Amino acid sequence: MTKPRAIIVDLDGVLCDHSHRIKYAFVKEWDLYHSLLSDDPPHQEMLDLIGYIPIRTATNISTGRPERYRAMTVDWLNKHTVYPTNIHMRSDNDHR
Repeated sequence: MTKPRAIIVDLDGVLCDHSHRIKYAFVKEWDLYHSLLSDDPPHQEMLDLIGYIPIRTATNISTGRPERYRAMTVDWLNKHTVYPTNIHMRSDNDHR
C-alpha cells in the first residue's frame, strides 16, 4: 500500500516575508503583528517551490497565527495562488 504524500509549510518567515511587522512580535504585540499580515509580500522562491509539488500531494499549512486571522490568511494565500489542502492554526485561547 502506498502512503499518501504530503508537505507541511509554515507561513510567517517562510511563505510570507513578515520583516515589516516582525518588530511587533519581539515586543509581543501579537494583535498588531497579525493585523498587518495582508501587507506581507511573498517569498517568491517558496511559492515557486510549492508550484512544483506533484498532484495528489497534500499541502498543509501549519502556523502559529490565531484562528481569528483565518479569513485574512486565506485571502493572502488566494491572492498568491496558494491553495492548501489544510490550514492548521492556533486556537484563539492558546497563548503559549
